[in-house]
Amino acid sequence: ADKLKYPSQVAASESAFEMKGVETLEVTADAVQPVTFDLSGSEGLTLLKTLNSTGNTTYNQVTSEADIEVNNVTSGANVTVSYQDSVVAGTANDVTLTLANNSNVTPVGTITVGRTSAANAGVETISAVVSGAAATVTTLDSNISTLNVAGDKNLTITTALNTTVDTVAAGGFTGALNINLTGNVAAAGEGALSIT
Repeated sequence: ADKLKYPSQVAASESAFEMKGVETLEVTADAVQPVTFDLSGSEGLTLLKTLNSTGNTTYNQVTSEADIEVNNVTSGANVTVSYQDSVVAGTANDVTLTLANNSNVTPVGTITVGRTSAANAGVETISAVVSGAAATVTTLDSNISTLNVAGDKNLTITTALNTTVDTVAAGGFTGALNINLTGNVAAAGEGALSIT
């Protein structure tokens, strides 16, 4: 698969370009500087990878249901993915979120997954895979109904999950899972929250 690597140590915003035949966009936002991509001119992306970053990374107007990888993102840096509305128009959109080599000491900030017209809505399922090292994410902001968790390293999500989550499936997960479901129990009603 073809990959475009984009490292930056300054604040950057890229738009008004076309990109075809590239499956992976790998962005490094270093020196606590943000990087934003408008991907409305892209076709065929299958993976949005944020690597070795201390700055916020934003992917707007994503034209395909690309998966997400957050790899060695620290210092509270945020990762935001916004798909075009038509891409996540159905009711069974499942995005894989790989969390690799993320520090528990200076954790990932907020991971936001949604659509252009609603920053945290449009995706029904996030399938998180934890690898390399235990991962701490401050906030997972997405109005999903199902969170799947797999992998062999510990995962902590500090802030309570959005109250839309009514299913957490981690049957094959061999790490320790630390999440806050208080609001989800109240929203789903007694006996309606599924945890496996």
